[in-house]
Amino acid sequence: CLPAAVKCTDPKTGVTFDVNINNRLGVYNTALLRQYCLLDPSLPYFLKVVKLWMYSRGLNSASGRHGPPSFSSYAITIMTIALYQVRTVCIYLYTTNAASNGS
Repeated sequence: CLPAAVKCTDPKTGVTFDVNINNRLGVYNTALLRQYCLLDPSLPYFLKVVKLWMYSRGLNSASGRHGPPSFSSYAITIMTIALYQVRTVCIYLYTTNAASNGS
C-alpha cells in the first residue's frame, strides 16, 4: 500500500502544503527539521529567505505548478542545513554506528 498525499492550499495565505497518510518517514523528517530549527533559531528565517529567493527564480516548484519542475521545499531545506553544517553554523544531529561505537 503506497502512502497517500493530498496537496492543499490555504485560501487566505496561499501557502501550499501536503498532507500525508501512512507515511512515517514524513513524521521523522519533520521531527528532524524541528530539532535543527530549535538548535539554531536563525535557521527558519534563513530558510524562508532562501525559499523566497529560489521561488523568485523559478527554482522552488517540485510539482511544476509554478514553472518547470525544480526543487521541493524539503530539498531546499536539507541543502540549506547541509550548508549550515559545512560552515559549522549548526551541528550534525546523527551519527553513524561506527562513530557511536568508537570505531
